[in-house]
Amino acid sequence: MKGNTNWMFNKRRGNSKQGWYKGIHCDSTWELAFLVYYLEHNLNIKKCTKVLDFYWEGSLHKYYPDFETDEGIIEIKGRKTKKSLAKE
Repeated sequence: MKGNTNWMFNKRRGNSKQGWYKGIHCDSTWELAFLVYYLEHNLNIKKCTKVLDFYWEGSLHKYYPDFETDEGIIEIKGRKTKKSLAKE
């Protein structure tokens, strides 16, 4: 599907797509799957508004977690890398 008929408006970023679903922004299809599961099971979920710090190679960095749920802050990760593991 192309153009605005696609739920994510066909925007490419790496190996994934990003866009909006029911008013919540998703940065990847993995985030979309997680969001759809929560919404279909009537579980509380919203886009995370917090900014968290992590250290990578001796420097302080910031990252923006994906969602907030009743279970806490959720960060959806694609591939495990040393940098992504530093965010845990």
